[in-house]
Amino acid sequence: HEGWVPNREDVADLVEEARGAISREEYRRRLIAKAERARRVGEYIAGRIDSDELVARSRARHGLPAEKEEG
Repeated sequence: HEGWVPNREDVADLVEEARGAISREEYRRRLIAKAERARRVGEYIAGRIDSDELVARSRARHGLPAEKEEG
């Protein structure tokens, strides 16, 4: 994993998988979810999506309703 700098969440997930607290499938799901979040933030930083789209995607990921229109 050249170039990977693990953070606290990464290590915690790895330890949980190693001790059997979560399945390999759950560990993989978490890794994919983290990669997807990073990709979306990268799209925002690169200017491919605006802040409204970033918020909308985040709300959808967490199962939250869309923000109500102001006005």
